[in-house]
Amino acid sequence: MKIYKVISIFLLVFFVSCSQKENHKPLLMASSYPIYVILNELTKDIADIDYIVPTGASPHTYTPKPSDVKKSVNSLALFYVAQNLDGWITEIPSKNKIKMIDLVSKDDIIYFACNHNHHNSEADEHQHDIDPHFWFDPILVKNILPELSEIIIKLYPEGKDEIIKNKENFEKKLDSINIELVEILKPVKDKKVFLHHPSFNYMLERYGLIYGGSIEESPGKEPSPKFLAELINKIKESAVKSIFTEPQLNYKNAKIIAEESGVKLSELNPEGSPSNTKTYKDLLIYNANILRKGLE
Repeated sequence: MKIYKVISIFLLVFFVSCSQKENHKPLLMASSYPIYVILNELTKDIADIDYIVPTGASPHTYTPKPSDVKKSVNSLALFYVAQNLDGWITEIPSKNKIKMIDLVSKDDIIYFACNHNHHNSEADEHQHDIDPHFWFDPILVKNILPELSEIIIKLYPEGKDEIIKNKENFEKKLDSINIELVEILKPVKDKKVFLHHPSFNYMLERYGLIYGGSIEESPGKEPSPKFLAELINKIKESAVKSIFTEPQLNYKNAKIIAEESGVKLSELNPEGSPSNTKTYKDLLIYNANILRKGLE
């Protein structure tokens, strides 16, 4: 009798195990939350999505933990942005790594250069750093969806039909988001924007705002007293009412500059968080409203 019980338990465990394998969703890892919300739109219900950099931390300065490495090793693929944003990803082992900035057309990429950003030619790429924050332009995100979808389908062919359907739905959402952002930012078009670091230039350029400068042109790099004095003069000359900080970066210099310039501090969040920006749309609309409120 005991042997029958043993066999029954063995068969039960075997079939449950097989069932779990059949129902197992692939794991896709994103370096940070903005990439997570984009991937989530494409893989709803067919894949598990997770991200490495915790909300409140900056991907520019983050140091991965052993638990991050473990997740990445167990994932089907690891998606990151660019060498000058989350380049530490290249040191983490993973079955597949996808660099998102490579999907953006070179004609659409913005480059850092001499306290202002601009589109540049391929020949200049070695002289200027790529601005990696492409996700703040919904049209650029729409443009990369065909190639991004194909990449995910190659990684997980079983989800092809759902991925294609999700892509088409997301494209419609992106068109709608673009229209909404035009309306939100229309009242502050042509106004100068001073940032904590150059993280919103794709949004500024798409919707007709002007980049005035940043407190930290390279996140984590302490600006010189001369640089801060010049920035304060620019802010005063521009007559803006607010400059914009970020929760991921140190507030010390921002407070000094605001006091010296006689302006308010408003807080943008380029990375977002599950608490107030659960979707890609939430991330863009939230920050656009902060921009408008701070500039009006």
